[in-house]
Amino acid sequence: MSLFRGIILFLLSILISCAEEQAFQHVSPVDDEMVISHDKPDGIPDFYRTEINGKRIDFFVVRLNGGARVFLNRCRKCFNSGLGFRFEDGLIRCRACNVTYPVKEISRGMGSCYPIPVKSRSEGRYIHIKKEDLMQAYSLP
Repeated sequence: MSLFRGIILFLLSILISCAEEQAFQHVSPVDDEMVISHDKPDGIPDFYRTEINGKRIDFFVVRLNGGARVFLNRCRKCFNSGLGFRFEDGLIRCRACNVTYPVKEISRGMGSCYPIPVKSRSEGRYIHIKKEDLMQAYSLP
């Protein structure tokens, strides 16, 4: 019985370590847009979650060369998996494809593995994202 219990505990520890959950900040649209404050350094993302027309949409904001960019937290290639991306030490990793590349190459990605860009507008540390632009990006794949 103790061997069985040990195996179960071992498997649970693996499951918990593999189930790392990205921390998402919830943001709600006001009228037709969301305004997000992002003042992290280049290459450090903030993850957000919103709901539009009953659909949950995850996205992230990251500064690249001083300018803020918005991307869906979905890979173009494996969109339906919904696993998104993980950032680690200046690299971006697709959780489904397991492809890794430098954050500064996020727009190009690797082959067909890259996050889907969302049209946005920056004003200093504030990023404006229209609901319709987020929905349009979500409906592309």
